Amino acid sequence: MTKRAGGCLCGAIRYTAIQAEGDEMGPPGLGACHCENCRRQSGGVYLSINLAPDGLAIEDKTTLGVY
Repeated sequence: MTKRAGGCLCGAIRYTAIQAEGDEMGPPGLGACHCENCRRQSGGVYLSINLAPDGLAIEDKTTLGVY
């Protein structure tokens, strides 16, 4: 498994993500979708990675928001 750490540009959010190994959902790695709905939602190509179950840990959720 691959473990990565990162955060937002302002530094308020820090996270650790653990990439999943291959399973019944497909191989590990990067996923990309070019459909009209994904391009409209994201402003471009939608990119994702497969995470392990409970593979995302956010250090401090108090400043986390959805817009």
